[in-house]
Amino acid sequence: QQAIGTGLAKLLQALRGHAAPETETLLLLAAHDWDPTFRAAAIGSLGYWEPFRRAEVLLRLQEARRDPNSEVRQAARAALAR
Repeated sequence: QQAIGTGLAKLLQALRGHAAPETETLLLLAAHDWDPTFRAAAIGSLGYWEPFRRAEVLLRLQEARRDPNSEVRQAARAALAR
C-alpha cells in the first residue's frame, strides 16, 4: 500500500513536464486529496506552464497557501512564484 502511494506521488511530480488540459485536471483533482503527500506533489507540479484553466488553478494555489500541511503550503508558494 505504501509503495503504491509513493509511486503515485512520483507520478504526480513527473507530470510537471507535461502541459495538457488533462494533466492539469488530474493535478487539480489530486490537489484536493485527503493525503498531504499527494496534495503537495500535485500542487508542486502546477506552475510550470501557463494554466489552461487559469482562474481555477490560481484559486487552488491560493487555497493551498493556507493548507494545514507545511509542505503543501511551501509547494503552493513555489508554484505561485513560477
